[in-house]
Amino acid sequence: MSSSSSSDAHKHCLSGSIHSGEPKGRFEEDIAGFRTYVATPSVLARKDKAIVYLADLFGLDLPNPKLLSDAYAEESGLTVYAPDFMEGNPVPTDAFTVGGFDLQGWFASHSHEKVYGFCTEFIAGLKEKYKLTGVAVVSFCWSGWFAVELASRPDIIDGAAIAHPSRVKVPEQIETICKPTLWICAEKDHDLTTVKRKTAQEVLEKNGVPNKFVDFPGTTHGFAVRGSDSDKESREKAKDEVVKFFRELYHL
Repeated sequence: MSSSSSSDAHKHCLSGSIHSGEPKGRFEEDIAGFRTYVATPSVLARKDKAIVYLADLFGLDLPNPKLLSDAYAEESGLTVYAPDFMEGNPVPTDAFTVGGFDLQGWFASHSHEKVYGFCTEFIAGLKEKYKLTGVAVVSFCWSGWFAVELASRPDIIDGAAIAHPSRVKVPEQIETICKPTLWICAEKDHDLTTVKRKTAQEVLEKNGVPNKFVDFPGTTHGFAVRGSDSDKESREKAKDEVVKFFRELYHL
């Protein structure tokens, strides 16, 4: 694929809006080796379970992931941990408005293999540090690939909420999923197309793996975490679906 066609294919990966609001959580400089944003609910439903928020390629610099982490924590009753896997190099927020960002170069320096290793290291360390008996993940766009891989192992996570994932191989990666998954699907998505979404669901149904796919008409890739004001209702509904998924997963 040429650089221009690749850029066109991933244009929604580099677009979005910065959301307003004041995050209520805090940063811990070292949880399982990673700087981590921690959001705690006002009423803790279970201290032995937690949510890991896997950020998109903009990392934790935007308020968006912190505000979502706060909402997930408060409404689920579970502590949310959002680790920083960017090694000081997230996609800059000016990519929203300035063209020419080398996304393929960024992908190369944040390889699936390396960052997946960060995921498993963080989750194992988190479980040990806080004596957790279970962890679920929520992911967006780029980080959806890691959620799919984690949900394909029997003993790492309990379930995964996956919003408009990028670069997931369908049906190959879907065939190995063995944990419950929630899929937040944009109507216009260069990556999880309508055909791929249908195939993914068919594979999970065939394999008898619990799943739920929720379609959001009028939305584009990235809406659940970087959507504009016009996406506000869909963003809110997507957040509610994720909270419901976690509450049902842990019988809250």
